[in-house]
Amino acid sequence: MQVFYQKNQPVVKFAAEELKKYLKKASGQDLDLIPAVRSDTRHGLHLFLAKKRSEFEDEIIIQSEKNGLFLSGSNPRSVLFAVYAYLEKLGFAFLFPGEEGEVVPRLKTIPLTGFNLRETASYRHRGITIEGYPGKEHVLAMIDWMAKHRFNEYFLQFQHSLFFFKRFYENTRVKKLRRKLTLQAVKKMDEEVIREIKKRGLILERCGHGWTAEVLGLPNLGWWPYHGRVSPEKKELMALTGGKRQLFGKIPINTELCYANPKAFNRLVDVVVKYLQKHPEVDILHFWLSDAHHNWCECPVCQKFSLSDWYMKLVREISKRARAVRPGARVVFLSYENTLRPPTRIKPARADNLIFMFAPITRCYYHPLTAADCTVENHGGRPDEARPRTNKENLKCYSAWKRCFSGDSFLFDYHFMRANLDFLGANLPSVIHRDMKDLKNLGLNGMLSCQMQRIFYPTGLPMVVMGKTLWNRDISLAEVKKNYLQAAFGKENGKIVDHYFQQLYELLLRPPGKTAPYSKGEIKKALSFLEKKKKELELLPASRSRQMLLHHRSFLVEWLKLLALLKEQQLHQAKKRLNQLQKRLWQDEEKFHQVLDFQMLENWLLNWFRQTAAAECPAAAEAN
Repeated sequence: MQVFYQKNQPVVKFAAEELKKYLKKASGQDLDLIPAVRSDTRHGLHLFLAKKRSEFEDEIIIQSEKNGLFLSGSNPRSVLFAVYAYLEKLGFAFLFPGEEGEVVPRLKTIPLTGFNLRETASYRHRGITIEGYPGKEHVLAMIDWMAKHRFNEYFLQFQHSLFFFKRFYENTRVKKLRRKLTLQAVKKMDEEVIREIKKRGLILERCGHGWTAEVLGLPNLGWWPYHGRVSPEKKELMALTGGKRQLFGKIPINTELCYANPKAFNRLVDVVVKYLQKHPEVDILHFWLSDAHHNWCECPVCQKFSLSDWYMKLVREISKRARAVRPGARVVFLSYENTLRPPTRIKPARADNLIFMFAPITRCYYHPLTAADCTVENHGGRPDEARPRTNKENLKCYSAWKRCFSGDSFLFDYHFMRANLDFLGANLPSVIHRDMKDLKNLGLNGMLSCQMQRIFYPTGLPMVVMGKTLWNRDISLAEVKKNYLQAAFGKENGKIVDHYFQQLYELLLRPPGKTAPYSKGEIKKALSFLEKKKKELELLPASRSRQMLLHHRSFLVEWLKLLALLKEQQLHQAKKRLNQLQKRLWQDEEKFHQVLDFQMLENWLLNWFRQTAAAECPAAAEAN
């Protein structure tokens, strides 16, 4: 069989190569790839751009015609999306990154007839952000996986990924991966990542925090403290806080500038515009201020305006100058921390190169964002009365912003920023499905997920729910769950695993606000359930998905036994068990590091232990 693909389109050629690779896996047939024009009448598979084209709006067409099957899209990446959609129709599934996450059907023939599908993405922005402790291989695997689920944007925070890659390579216990990193090595890694993004025609986003630190000539690639000398000239540019011009918490990227100082204001605009001019590969540039709260300048001139007003002055100037040097580029500004509330005097420019981003970092994940009954405070954030503490309060901030800017916008959210949130903090598939569905009603055109890259444990179901619902907000949660669980565990076992998950939610899920809301009887009941289910889970067909499920079950058992010791106020024994659990987890890192961020899981475990020990064993914890 022959595959005709549109010539002079590298992304479409890659789509043809992907089609050939997977169809050979399924059928054994080795397809011929032939560059061609759309008017070619030869019989086979045809990959071409659709007549109706759009740079940002993704549409796919799978259409049977007399001379074969046409896989088309509104832009090159949409042709790739059409290929993956066709493969799904044939029975392929991509459960989690890597070959072990692929489900490949057995095909006697390659079907070309009976197809008539046209789909347009529900939302323009469907993106993922680098976060957590990833290695380059994890980021590359995520980029490959996300295209298969029709995510279209990838955001590399900072000007280089040193902070994130360094956290993995210098902390992993997998000896063959552990190594020291230099900035030069990371630059090469970033170049490889960007090549893979562009190979798929995905939209590249960059930077975010760090601009204020660059103006000061200080480290701007992560949340590292700076202990060197700061010159008087640099201090002159800094925000006045607590009566001093100094680094906020000794961290450069958490430090604001004195925007009433023309030198600080103009230098900040200059560094942003010059970066955009120097990097034509960047499609969307994020211009954020510092990553802290209550750190803005207290000088009399700065105090005449809110920080959001100063921010809008900067955004307006950057938007104007960016249009001159990069007419097709977009600039993101956001509602977050100090700018959660909108400006009162300086409105955002009505410019088509601006995108508004709403980042409700203090939101609750036990409830969907729009849930009317979300009155639970999120105790994961810093206790500051000025910060919204409920989803309702966060949405009030968003609504106020939308009244002063009606342009393109998306949600920046953190469903996957905490290890173990699913089951022990939220019913993530349910919350994510509702959140993605509700974006349209809120007037938001999609979401950029700020998240760990290795977040497919014990399954990739929550991530698949996110991708499927961002593409089609009308798809039902039941349909996504059924398709995923049957592909992962077999048609007859999907319901068994779904029932197991629902029982786990009933046994473990509690509203936030308390560190240990379980009684001794509830802990005993949950342990009994997990012990009974062990045999049933072991009887599932042997697969990577079963391995992950059984490993997660074992982790929950150990976690519950830890909690039981703390409830009995046996702090010494609990600490011993905690150390044993940590060692056991790290022993399994080599086996599961592709799907589970072990550093983030350990961070969560240690924080949870400290908080729970303080609540359940206050006297013993204080003595220690």
